[in-house]
Amino acid sequence: MIKKFEMTGSAEVKRRPGPTRKTTTLIDRIIVRKAKKDRRISAVKIQAQIKTEHSVDISESTVKRQINEQGMFGRNVLQSVKKLKLKKGWHYQHDNDPKHNSIVSRAWIIEKKIKVLQWAPYSPGLNPIEHLWSEVERQLKGRHPSNLEELEETVKETWYGMDPEICAKLVRSIPNRLRKVKKNCGYPTKY
Repeated sequence: MIKKFEMTGSAEVKRRPGPTRKTTTLIDRIIVRKAKKDRRISAVKIQAQIKTEHSVDISESTVKRQINEQGMFGRNVLQSVKKLKLKKGWHYQHDNDPKHNSIVSRAWIIEKKIKVLQWAPYSPGLNPIEHLWSEVERQLKGRHPSNLEELEETVKETWYGMDPEICAKLVRSIPNRLRKVKKNCGYPTKY
């Protein structure tokens, strides 16, 4: 910093432009259209489709950034609330992973007035998604995909075919789980 000041007469940090944007407004619109058309499509799939259909090689993070810029961040959260028929007063639970605590994430949560359940970062026994993945594993037993594509297809088929009542039951069990943890002073419970 001293050397910079001696050379330029200023210690100001100038904003750098970053990498050149690879997408045009047309590609940006196509990304958003694909995300709106299929709410479950992953950024990786959109990335691959853009490359195949338009010969534009973009990164997964570019796709995610464009979706976020268009206000579609968290698109699956509110959709899940409707699907699970949650009543007013529900809380969003996440595991404190950095992607859930990004500036964009926090701003979206505040803008949508979503209540966030305070959660310990290392509490997999309480996290309903861990139990849901266990259910997926149980349903996959006995199925033997022969390659990576078949494995991916089998897992997706199982995941998307999951009875929403299983998810709802896991969500409804959270208050009881929390009471048990509190009663055990944070030590393991039967969950």
